[in-house]
Amino acid sequence: APMGRGETGARAAAPIWLRFMKEALEGRPVVDFPVPQGVVFANIDPDSGLLASRYTKEKPIRQAFGVGTEPVKYTPNPEAARPDRFQMFDMGVTR
Repeated sequence: APMGRGETGARAAAPIWLRFMKEALEGRPVVDFPVPQGVVFANIDPDSGLLASRYTKEKPIRQAFGVGTEPVKYTPNPEAARPDRFQMFDMGVTR
């Protein structure tokens, strides 16, 4: 059922859940969620979707991947020559 304009489950329910869990877990030690075997984390450039590098402009996003599915290329230098644009730079043409 609609909850009202601009309302979402997370927005409406999260404060209630947080208050409940704070009391329910009071006095218990903080335990990190165990990372399942076969899962790796990588810092991702939000603009390119590639691995973050020193050329990443925005704050990188820490993202989980199944082993072997994570990006392997890094965000390139935006001013570096690229093979697909070599002749365009040579002729003064830009995209």
